[in-house]
Amino acid sequence: QGINGGARIEFPRHIAGYFSLGSSSDSSDPKNSLNKLVGVTVSNIWRTGLTTDARYSQFNSAFASGTYSTLTVSRDMLENLRLNLQVGRYAYSSTVAANSNSSFVNLMFDTNLGARLFVESMFTAQRGGSLNYNQWTTTLGYRFDNRSKSRRPDHANLP
Repeated sequence: QGINGGARIEFPRHIAGYFSLGSSSDSSDPKNSLNKLVGVTVSNIWRTGLTTDARYSQFNSAFASGTYSTLTVSRDMLENLRLNLQVGRYAYSSTVAANSNSSFVNLMFDTNLGARLFVESMFTAQRGGSLNYNQWTTTLGYRFDNRSKSRRPDHANLP
């Protein structure tokens, strides 16, 4: 059981700030959890189409506590091509997992190949704590269009 709330505030010049605060508890937990998030997004920087998002999160629960911060830079290159670079750091201590203090870099790319096919690819480099690895993931997907009946004229199904 818990409660969570937040807000997003739009400012001039394509700037938005946001925050979230939440608390939850379980009858078996010795203490309530508390989660906080603050961030700022700046869009269309110097009319280049670049968007940046910086966020900081802090959590504290019965089994772990720590912080998480990221900076993301993204851009829609074409109508259907998006690039996203994310750098971040997290640190936590836990009674159920090895303590960690890690940094990471993610580079993501996604595009549509026609109306139904898409490709998503991501490279991750993780360093620090007990996790040191590089990972490459690529997905080729097919979108099942569940809205086609709503776009079809009513008389289309008549004999």
